[in-house]
Amino acid sequence: MVPHQLKHTMTEAERRSTGGYGYHAQYLGETPIWRPLQLGHKGRMAKAPITKEILAATHAWLDHQAQSETEKAPLFRREQCWATLGFHGLLRRSELGSLRMRDVVVDKASKRVKVYIHKSKTDPGNGVWVWLAWETTTGAQIGETVQRWLGYRRQAGATAGSPLFTAWDRAAGQMTNRALQSKGQAMADMYRRHMQDMSSHFNMGLRVKDYGSHSLRRGGANAMKEAGWPPMRIQEHGRWTSDCYKRYLERSAVERMEVTRAM
Repeated sequence: MVPHQLKHTMTEAERRSTGGYGYHAQYLGETPIWRPLQLGHKGRMAKAPITKEILAATHAWLDHQAQSETEKAPLFRREQCWATLGFHGLLRRSELGSLRMRDVVVDKASKRVKVYIHKSKTDPGNGVWVWLAWETTTGAQIGETVQRWLGYRRQAGATAGSPLFTAWDRAAGQMTNRALQSKGQAMADMYRRHMQDMSSHFNMGLRVKDYGSHSLRRGGANAMKEAGWPPMRIQEHGRWTSDCYKRYLERSAVERMEVTRAM
């Protein structure tokens, strides 16, 4: 059985084009196929941004899986927190993989979440706080998602200096207290596998191989653009120190169609 929330989310994701993120939907009957329209810099195909529709659908799918496979619930909750922080915080994979428990502060009373980035590719020696709302106007429950994962980690014995995200032991079928390897590449790969399972189950036609470790960061940047935020605010939230952030921003389907309307 598929929960109503997931059915609704999938219907919404299928109904809407992924405009705003350099994609468009081709409908073959009832099946959408998302495919990239833009080459990345240096002539390479840019990895696809995860749109807010796909993020919401995957989040609902992971909810369903956590309820269906309770013994693996920590795995699914971990993925939800990873994707939520990566998308809404515009975090790099390496930044996500380096987070410690003390780096994430959840303040339900003030309806906010803040994440401390000790260092990054562009700021190797200076730390910075990334501020997130408790929830978005589109219904994404950032605070609850993060708080739930923090609660699990504390129950598992995590201290302030423990890694926020830990490795999953496939053989034992349980979450460990080991830090992630390769700056979280395994986490990014695992999230894509969940997307593939969801896509196959609902016949969505997602080309999961088009998504990479930067897809959450790219998707968040384009979601800000679609919401009308100016480039300066996108650059600031994503902590870019140059105009390279412009490579992340893509024309929406609506913007592309405006070209033909003017012809």
